Amino acid sequence: MGNFCQKYCSCLEPYVPCLFSGKEDEREEDVGQVFANPAVVRIGSQAGEKDKVNKTKGKPLPPLPGQHLVSTCNFVALFNYEARTEDDLSFQAGDKLEVLDASHEGWWYAKLLLPEGSVCPGRKLQGYIPANYIAAVQSIEAEP
Repeated sequence: MGNFCQKYCSCLEPYVPCLFSGKEDEREEDVGQVFANPAVVRIGSQAGEKDKVNKTKGKPLPPLPGQHLVSTCNFVALFNYEARTEDDLSFQAGDKLEVLDASHEGWWYAKLLLPEGSVCPGRKLQGYIPANYIAAVQSIEAEP
């Protein structure tokens, strides 16, 4: 039963770790043995689990979704947005934007990227925008 589970039911590994711990040779040695309590098979498995927990505690957290995109690409506006305060930036769907600061959740500080040669006197070019109104230029969300 153990070999069958190891071979075909790898999804059980988190729930029955004693079947999957150890190396292949060690598992083959246990084939003929019957144990009343599977925890007895690997007494040292709890110590190994504590080591895994200690190793993961020292690792830094992964970046928030979208944070890694900020420094690598430009964004395109998905919808029109009319500024509601003097700190906001108005834009139209299809406008290109460069995010300068994504540290505020939901509201990013961005710069409007105008096409070459276009001049818009009096138009504000930087301000806060709603993060859910834009998508990375090369992403599937940016496609019409």
